[in-house]
Amino acid sequence: MKNAILPVCVVLIAAGSAYGTQKTKVSSSEISSKPGYIYSTAASRCVAVKMCSDVPGDICTIDDQPTGQPLYDLNNPSNLSTCNVTLFKP
Repeated sequence: MKNAILPVCVVLIAAGSAYGTQKTKVSSSEISSKPGYIYSTAASRCVAVKMCSDVPGDICTIDDQPTGQPLYDLNNPSNLSTCNVTLFKP
């Protein structure tokens, strides 16, 4: 009986680790993508440029450079006149 305890514990730990890793992969694939906007003075409204994320991290910019123009989310989804909610790189 003592000889069977160690292998059973190892199998249970391995199964728990595999389940925990799989759960993490599913959660990271569910990251929310949002269109990143800039305010266009020519159009007098916010214009979508590319996809960003609302998960905190590096600021989402037009050219993916730290010094590039940042992209924003709309303050109100039904109103294209204001966009100043910070978005992040996906």
